[in-house]
Amino acid sequence: MPELSNSDYESIVRDQFRSWGMSVSPVETASERRCDCHASDGTSEYLVEIKTRTTDSSFLRDLEPNTVRPLVQSTVSNSKVRSKVSSAVEQLDLTAPNHPSALRLLWWWAQPGMKSDISADQLYGELYGLRHVLAYRKGRAEGDGEHKPALYAAPAKFEHYPQLDGVVLHDEESLQILLNALSSRADQFRASKLARHFQNDNALCDPVERVRSGDWLEVDRHVNRRDESAVKANLIRKYGYELVAIIAMQRYSAVTIVRGLGESGITDRRSRSGAPPSGG
Repeated sequence: MPELSNSDYESIVRDQFRSWGMSVSPVETASERRCDCHASDGTSEYLVEIKTRTTDSSFLRDLEPNTVRPLVQSTVSNSKVRSKVSSAVEQLDLTAPNHPSALRLLWWWAQPGMKSDISADQLYGELYGLRHVLAYRKGRAEGDGEHKPALYAAPAKFEHYPQLDGVVLHDEESLQILLNALSSRADQFRASKLARHFQNDNALCDPVERVRSGDWLEVDRHVNRRDESAVKANLIRKYGYELVAIIAMQRYSAVTIVRGLGESGITDRRSRSGAPPSGG
């Protein structure tokens, strides 16, 4: 299926806001680096910048037909994801003076593609500083550890950009909101009609609730998160673990382009685990 153009997808997003009963208008500002749209539900206003993560065209261009190219991708970090988040915040900041009360949202489309389909996981990792932790308590047998995500285990974009109130994440399977609990307007956003709509569909990620429920661990933010030993020591002290390991989760896959299936057919063998797939 051909990829949607950016303008086509932006139209879809505007129509989605309208389907939620909101009015949508173009953004008025002298800056060319303005965000994509302004929406209002009668109570809250939203400034929205839309970003997509698609297949890298250079990757396809350099891939020879009928050859196999291995891929190793981190599931929690990506420099292009970081760059797009920073660019979105810049555009929202330039627009915000004309709409000082508006909540600022990044709308992220993890468009299907060979190098983009794990960008949803990478976005979680970059925004929340999530890292996968395997932790053991005293007396627990080997192989009987707890595997949980740890919030703020690495520097987080939501920390760096507290003015970014949240992210709407659209991937192949869902539409969800990632809330920035460090925003000064987090409570305002939680109470907004938009957030309540997602909450009713169990599609609102609130890190405060994830930690409170025990689904996520949380590293204290005064800890130097660039020092893995300090992060592990904090989790051991805070949660009473005996041993903590931070797992570098990666996806190993192999990609080939086969001519003769229409213009081209793409076969992608993948494994979303911490080790390469076994043979067979």
